[in-house]
Amino acid sequence: MNISLTNAALCRLPLCCEQFDAESFITGLLAGLALMLIVGLIVHLCRKSSGACKIIHIIDGENGDFTITSSAVRAFLQRIVADYPQLDLDSIALKNTRNGLTLDLYLNVLPETDLVTLRKTLRERIYAELENKLGIAEQIKKVNIDIEGFDAKPETIAKRNRGILNEAEDEEN
Repeated sequence: MNISLTNAALCRLPLCCEQFDAESFITGLLAGLALMLIVGLIVHLCRKSSGACKIIHIIDGENGDFTITSSAVRAFLQRIVADYPQLDLDSIALKNTRNGLTLDLYLNVLPETDLVTLRKTLRERIYAELENKLGIAEQIKKVNIDIEGFDAKPETIAKRNRGILNEAEDEEN
């Protein structure tokens, strides 16, 4: 009761109420700015730590540079994976690490797939194709194969692979 009488008395004075409102406004403003700064810093750190790589840039010396985007690498890998009827490529991730670039393949496979043989042959084929056709195998230090599921459907894989291979043939002609 005593506090409310004091507040009522202070608010009758014109300068006290204005000063009180200004202090509250400044306090709220500073708290809001601090919160925005903290959230922005967290977002920046999360994006920076992901290491996602959008392009591979190779300096060829005096003759110029070579740049290839991660979406072009994805299209290239789709054609390689399309040769394996038991694999369905969900996505890829190209990451920049301390040791160099890491390529992550996320696959869905048929239940009867022999993964022991597959991972070795697929990795070897990817490195060979990256070297022979793109010349970037030296930059890719690791190829990680992540199996996301064993529930791929042969019809879905066949349809997707036909589409990818038909696009490749159309581009060659």
